[in-house]
Amino acid sequence: MLQDSVEKVIEFAAGPYCADEIKDAKAEYSEILGNIFSDDESFDSRMASFLEWYVFDRNLKATGTPPISVYIKHHLQDWPEETQSYFRSFEKNVHGLFLVKKPMKGSVLAINLFDKIKYKVEDPQSEMIFRKNDIFEGRAIPFSDGNRFTGTYCFHPQQTSKFIKNQIEKIVKEREAWETQIKRLNSDLNKLDSKITKFTVKSERLSNKIESAKSEAKKSVLENERKEVESEKIDLEVLRPPLRDELDNIETKKLGIEIPLLQKKLMHQLSFMNLRWERSRQIDLKDIYK
Repeated sequence: MLQDSVEKVIEFAAGPYCADEIKDAKAEYSEILGNIFSDDESFDSRMASFLEWYVFDRNLKATGTPPISVYIKHHLQDWPEETQSYFRSFEKNVHGLFLVKKPMKGSVLAINLFDKIKYKVEDPQSEMIFRKNDIFEGRAIPFSDGNRFTGTYCFHPQQTSKFIKNQIEKIVKEREAWETQIKRLNSDLNKLDSKITKFTVKSERLSNKIESAKSEAKKSVLENERKEVESEKIDLEVLRPPLRDELDNIETKKLGIEIPLLQKKLMHQLSFMNLRWERSRQIDLKDIYK
């Protein structure tokens, strides 16, 4: 059923609605990975990888969203709730570099090396496809009844494991540095908000005292004190937007856009290295995966 569903989305994405887009997509993909030739041993899987990239990752110019999202929006009102939920799962796909921890009968336990999250993925042919310690590029779909791989893989030689893990670690360290920055900013915001709250409470108390004060002189003293408190509160409040902007920038731009782009770039680079190795088996792997 999964493959049939992917085929339906591909047919839609390659049809009249997106006709101009797929030509541009092919050119973009060739720039990223180089040309793929029909006599390449992995031609079919490379073309499948291109189609998945086009359907799941590449935003259409007209909508700013990938074809899978356009397909869902186009059909959503005609689908029953179960079908809606099924295809919504495609939008939550996890594209990563996975390390096989344990092939099992009917499933495989694999860890996404980018975030160390483990996935148990259902696959009736798992014991034929996966070997322990394999590193491969794949795409998992988190359905309500379990995870499934789309079936398009790029397996890298196990001898390249150290090189690949080192490249991944560079991205992980950058992500962790941004996450540390987020924790610091959240801490600064919490401390700032706590101070602002204290001044707010203090101002409200002074306002109550002003209302109950019997002499004008006392009211005047309390009002001046309240104004000082409000002034200090305003001084603190103006510090909040820059911190919030910096936090939003890291969460949205750095972690939401740049880190995923670095991950995809690495997967594309490794896929190209894999293609070079396939075409030139006489070249030492160390001279390709470098």
